[in-house]
Amino acid sequence: MTAPTLANQATGRGPRLTATQVLMLRGLALFVACLLLVSTVRALAARGDTGEGGATYTGTAMVKELTNLRSSLDRTSGELELMQLELQRARALLDLSSRYQVPSDLVALIYDTALREGLDPDLAFRLVKVESAFNPRATSSAQAIGL
Repeated sequence: MTAPTLANQATGRGPRLTATQVLMLRGLALFVACLLLVSTVRALAARGDTGEGGATYTGTAMVKELTNLRSSLDRTSGELELMQLELQRARALLDLSSRYQVPSDLVALIYDTALREGLDPDLAFRLVKVESAFNPRATSSAQAIGL
C-alpha cells in the first residue's frame, strides 16, 4: 500500500485523508518539531555555546521560535476543534435526514433555524412533522403557509 501523497490525493489515486486526519497529522508534526526544538535548546544551554562573534548565547531566538510554534499549535488546535464541530453537525444532519426521510437542504434549514431560535433541533423536527409533515407548501386552517 502506498503512503498518501498530495499527488495521489489530487489525482484521486491512493488512500485519501479526511480533513480531521490532515489536521491531526499537522498537530503531530508540530508537536514533534517543538520537542526537537526544546531538546536542541537544552543541549545548547548545557554546553554553554557562544553565538556568532563570541557573544554568549542567550536563547532569545529560540524563545521567539517557540512562541511562534506555540501560536501555530494554538491555531491548528482551533482549526481541529472547528472541524470536529462541523463533523458533528454533518452527522446530525445525516441522521435527521434519514430518520425523517427529508432532503438534506430542508434538514439543514430546520436544524439551523432551531439552533438560532434556541430550540432543541429534535423538538423542532417533531413539531414540523406534526404541523406540516415536512411539506413546505402546507396550508393550515388559519391559512398559514409553509413549515
